[in-house]
Amino acid sequence: MGKAPTVYDVAAAAGVSIATVSFAFRQPEKIRPATAEAVYAAARALGYVPSASARGLAAGRTGVIGLISWDIYATSPARVDPFGNEDLRHFPRYVDEVQRGIEIATWRNGYSLLVGGGNHRNSESTIIDIAGRSDALVVFPNTTTAETIVPIAERIPVVIVSEFAGTEKLNRVTIENEDGIAQLTRHLVREHGVRRPQFVGGVGSMEFRARWEAFRDTLLAEGITPPSEPVTAEGGAVAAVLALLERVGETELPDALVCRTDADALDVIDALRTRGLAVPGRIIVTGFDGIAAGLVSTPRLTTVRQPMQALGEAAVDLLIAQLTTPSAPLTRTLPTRLAARESCGCTPA
Repeated sequence: MGKAPTVYDVAAAAGVSIATVSFAFRQPEKIRPATAEAVYAAARALGYVPSASARGLAAGRTGVIGLISWDIYATSPARVDPFGNEDLRHFPRYVDEVQRGIEIATWRNGYSLLVGGGNHRNSESTIIDIAGRSDALVVFPNTTTAETIVPIAERIPVVIVSEFAGTEKLNRVTIENEDGIAQLTRHLVREHGVRRPQFVGGVGSMEFRARWEAFRDTLLAEGITPPSEPVTAEGGAVAAVLALLERVGETELPDALVCRTDADALDVIDALRTRGLAVPGRIIVTGFDGIAAGLVSTPRLTTVRQPMQALGEAAVDLLIAQLTTPSAPLTRTLPTRLAARESCGCTPA
């Protein structure tokens, strides 16, 4: 195998500077399309591939942003719903939409994306390895601990999507969880006469706890005594609702189930349907996120829409700002909005 062609060879073949070659591969919008095509043609003819390590030595950076996402196969190997439907009804979900925003923003800023999974026994070593090969790091919630992330943040910029305990002083992008749930709860009470709602799902994470507390506080403000605790079970939302059915019987059911996520809400609707309980005719079910599946479900899901793709883009933009002009940790909070559909009894146009 002969010597690999260099950026100097490409520049000479295309009749441009080495800076122009660099722009062609990393920021093509900065040069004329004809010039970029001349560079690409020379690269193809020579068999040239840009070297990330060479760029890193020259610039003092790797040109890579790392992402610590959920280890999907460790946490949900089958990726099917509890009723054995092997279709893709729940896709894309929250993680997919946020990650798409991260991918778009890294590409737009001339970076590559290195993805690794957390939330399993080898996650700490994976996170440290990815951090060591990246200029900056995006971390999803519940993928690691503050003890792992905080020391890394002393070396490279780190942004936490949402938040988790011990990371309050790190860069964060988050959403208005409280305002979103407050909008939803007021809508159920004022527009649909709900008086005995229940919140479904565990509240171990900071964002889920924020949703539960906003649900409870809004009911109090509306003059309704809230439930003392969320409806939970070890087996998840469906198990929790089925246990509630067994405990109180159909005649004492809540008049609304406010689920912590859309995925939970869609599974709950299926579970209720198998027991002959119509949504919304017998009971209202709502979610939180705004995933695409909620638009094609029967009934269509009432939810709080968060700007998932924009959340991912904001995370990368924040990191680029910190790489360009380092500063104290930043927080960006994006708005949410109510999407009232058929699962609460609304009939959108």
